[in-house]
Amino acid sequence: MGTVDTILSEFVDDDDNVYYDPDDDSYIPEGTYPANVTRVDKQSIVTRYNNKADIYKPVYRIDKSVDKFGGMEVYDKGIWRFKSSINSTKYKGGSGNKDYKDILEKFGIELETVEKNGRMLVKLPDLTFENTSVHPVVVNVWHESFKGRYGMKKVSVARIAHIMRSSKPLDDSKEVLNGE
Repeated sequence: MGTVDTILSEFVDDDDNVYYDPDDDSYIPEGTYPANVTRVDKQSIVTRYNNKADIYKPVYRIDKSVDKFGGMEVYDKGIWRFKSSINSTKYKGGSGNKDYKDILEKFGIELETVEKNGRMLVKLPDLTFENTSVHPVVVNVWHESFKGRYGMKKVSVARIAHIMRSSKPLDDSKEVLNGE
């Protein structure tokens, strides 16, 4: 039987060096992957044109069936929902809420049509974990570069391509849906 010092020495590293493994690529390669939504982050902002908007960023966990990168998470690029009034003529970023509506449809979220002031409008609900985690999804991943405080930065970003309407859940979908 070993002494306490002998047993503890197996777990304590006296080496103060820090290492980097160049073979450990932390970027998910560009491509299309099966995934699950693990959460949806939301940020409310006011644009420079004084329009109120929400930016939603679903976080996708790449399915464990994907070699090397399975289990890694990647953020959505950001999905804008403008909260301007029905009669607003202010600038809404080009396509306004059309992109947001298209994303809701890709997640399979049913949209309600309502009449307001004689116009037929599509009601756009919040994007939440509850309404995005119903089905596994397929996401497109790509890389974006930008200049940050400490120089050039490269990140992987994603966007939903479509949902997977199969009865067979992905390997880790039970963990995700239980919030683990």
